[in-house]
Amino acid sequence: MPLIDIIRAKSKRYERILLKEHIEDIIERIIQIWRFVQKNRDNMDYDFIKSEEIFKNLTKAAFLHDLGKIDFGFQKKVFGKEEKVKENKNWNDIVEFFTINKYPIDFGIPDHEILSVIHTVAFLGNDRWDKWIRTAILLHHYNKFFAEREQHITRILDDYPNIVDYVKFLTIKKDRFGEIYEDLLKYLENEFKKKNAPKFIYDALKELESSLDTSKFDVLLEKIDNGLGVSNVLPLYELYDKKFDEIKGFFVFLGLLRRCDYSASGEIIVEKDVSLEHVMENLPATIKQNIKIHSEKIWQEEILERHMEKNLILIAPTGSGKTEFALLWARKNGKKLLYTLPLRVALNDLFDRFAGENGYFNKEVVDLLHSTSFIEYLKGENGKDISIDEKLKEIKMFASPILLTTPDQVFLSSLKFYGFDKLLSIYPFSSIVIDEIQAYDPEMAAIIIKTLEMIENVNGNVLIITATFPPYYEKFLKHYLKIDLKEEKKHIKQEIKNYNLKRHKIETIEKEMFSKNDKGGWEVKEFNEIAKIINDHFSQNILIIVNNVMKSIKLFEKFNEEEEKWGNVYLLHSRLIEKEKSRRIEEIKTKLKSNERVIVVSTQLVEASVNFDFDVLITEISPIDSQIQRWGRIYRNRDSDYKDEKPNIYIFTGIDEKGGTRAIYRPIEALEKTKEVLKKYKKQKLGYEEERQMIEEVYNDEKIKEKYETDITKTLEWLGIYQASKKSEAQRIFRRIAGVQLVIPKIMELQEKEIEHLKSLANIIRDHEKSKNSWKEIAKEIFNSSTNVEYNVLKILKWMYEYSIPTPEYVIRRHLLGLAREFKGFYILDLNEKDAEKVRKLGVDIITREIDLDEYLYEESSIIG
Repeated sequence: MPLIDIIRAKSKRYERILLKEHIEDIIERIIQIWRFVQKNRDNMDYDFIKSEEIFKNLTKAAFLHDLGKIDFGFQKKVFGKEEKVKENKNWNDIVEFFTINKYPIDFGIPDHEILSVIHTVAFLGNDRWDKWIRTAILLHHYNKFFAEREQHITRILDDYPNIVDYVKFLTIKKDRFGEIYEDLLKYLENEFKKKNAPKFIYDALKELESSLDTSKFDVLLEKIDNGLGVSNVLPLYELYDKKFDEIKGFFVFLGLLRRCDYSASGEIIVEKDVSLEHVMENLPATIKQNIKIHSEKIWQEEILERHMEKNLILIAPTGSGKTEFALLWARKNGKKLLYTLPLRVALNDLFDRFAGENGYFNKEVVDLLHSTSFIEYLKGENGKDISIDEKLKEIKMFASPILLTTPDQVFLSSLKFYGFDKLLSIYPFSSIVIDEIQAYDPEMAAIIIKTLEMIENVNGNVLIITATFPPYYEKFLKHYLKIDLKEEKKHIKQEIKNYNLKRHKIETIEKEMFSKNDKGGWEVKEFNEIAKIINDHFSQNILIIVNNVMKSIKLFEKFNEEEEKWGNVYLLHSRLIEKEKSRRIEEIKTKLKSNERVIVVSTQLVEASVNFDFDVLITEISPIDSQIQRWGRIYRNRDSDYKDEKPNIYIFTGIDEKGGTRAIYRPIEALEKTKEVLKKYKKQKLGYEEERQMIEEVYNDEKIKEKYETDITKTLEWLGIYQASKKSEAQRIFRRIAGVQLVIPKIMELQEKEIEHLKSLANIIRDHEKSKNSWKEIAKEIFNSSTNVEYNVLKILKWMYEYSIPTPEYVIRRHLLGLAREFKGFYILDLNEKDAEKVRKLGVDIITREIDLDEYLYEESSIIG
């Protein structure tokens, strides 16, 4: 039997395990991308990805990239237990091939990509594409050459001295290797003839065949022995000390190769075979139908007709139709749409709006990507109609024409982590929307801005949409993205929903809402003042926003002291159990729709994530853009001006001296200037123009603007020299504070009537020994079944996330060391029913303030590393 029918690329848990099949599958994915480009090429501005040359060389790279798996050590690993079966003829043939002097040789080189580079000697020369292919093969798996070592063959020989033995083996077996190569090329040529593949496939295979010369292995060995001229035989493309503009083409090439490789390994598609113009063909009519406007042209279309720039910023009021503008902008560009928002709950709502019943698009073309997006795909599915695991893999490959995602999935390329090239290869195909840009602090903004420069460099398109654009971004966006802010014509402004409404009237209260007690905890200092405001608006819905979680808990508890007097009072903040938080949000929405009076005490959670419409806001001071985001929850969906003489927004402008507001919002000058501007505009009826003017007055203050610009500039300079090793590190940097998910088993048990199997799960996660089991083993134990295992694993993970609490890592390390056990990426804290109920009601922060933790200490002292 020919060796190409035996040599494996993968273990037997996959359907297609042979090396020849894996190469074929990768080339299939290259064709998928090529077809996608052909269908949409008129809208692609980056000529590099439209050339046949790139696809021909990707095909060569696909053929060569895994030849290093023709290695005894690798084959031994993928054959696994089969190697012990003496009658296994396939394994015996492998042993025979690798045998020299009666024994098979294991060269002890764990990184097969290193060996694949050696194989390229027989096919490639020294031109630019040859160097790109060889270097892409070297870097297509994570190794030290990506971040720590320069890409040079002498470095490889230094780090892998056993390579010399492998080269000797190649020289001894060069005729057999020649047969393997020729058999592989013939197999691929025959298979793709059957599939009527594009011409570049045959060109690539023919060029590989005509250049094949295994005698070059002898030349390489001679050069190695002499210690001279190795780099002339095996030259790599050196990336160090080159500007991004010089190396962007290489990284796009590498990214395309790795997307094809990973999707082939995962047995999923890499691109959907769609025309993006067709996907969005009926969008204008659907938008007009959904927003109930029957005019020939809406304001969004009118603006887009006037602006031909590839990158835009839209600054418009809350609820005015910015999302619809983004969709029409993406339609005009004819590229993939990547729509980013910082908060998962807002993305989930948008996903339903885009792909749900009466949504803008067929659900087949819209996907959702964030850390818990799999939960949305489990809703309504029974595990038989859809392979959710396969779907999630596709989404992570960015195969969707329309993808809703968090910024950490899209904007981390400037951190140059291993894998950023996959993102870079998607940018030329994409129209990218940044919604709620004001939500990012200067350091996070700098990471996004630097990535925008990369997107601009490969001709991606960018749209920024916001109601509160911070002016200190302007100079950076002009420099890195070539965007100029322009005022729109007055007659168009008149057509924008909410633009001319006077929705708000503010009052300032020059007091601090909270104070610190002797123990350093928060006390509600001005509850009587808050109660007076509520009583003045007693029949109305009240939203109260405070600046940290513990303050919200203290204020909520104050209302609970007289529960009957205040009626429906809800607590919302980010550190509640996820399922409880979602339940409260939906309950509040229902009561607001039915005009049932509610009081909601919240943190900044509601600034941009939840579509609430309250009558009155009571809030602590925060910087002016944050303030106006808060105001956007008030009188939100009304069709007329606010006419009452009483204010509908009350702002406590006292700034906490110790911690609290002063610690959260920096620089302090921005708070002080906000306080000054708020005082100037109090008791006035405010519309969008006035609120924009307030932002300008605060952030165009020379001292404040300089502070923000300095912070952004420092991070941009740091990005010039920094390189993250992996995506997880880049995400931690972007999110600033690493968070963990804390699960309290008792809360699961209290919900047992609601969901079958939760008690079993609670008992398993209590057992530290069970953390050694795989999720599949746990699923089999809980469901007592070996069918639908992957689906059941996702159900378990869904429960784990739904009954978890997002918790800063410092809370675990400072307060719960020796209390919380790590369990497969989650932390487990086993409380009694009374304390668990406190956490369910108030959130994780109550653990460190009001629960006696001593009784929960484990004997082990090093549970958390």
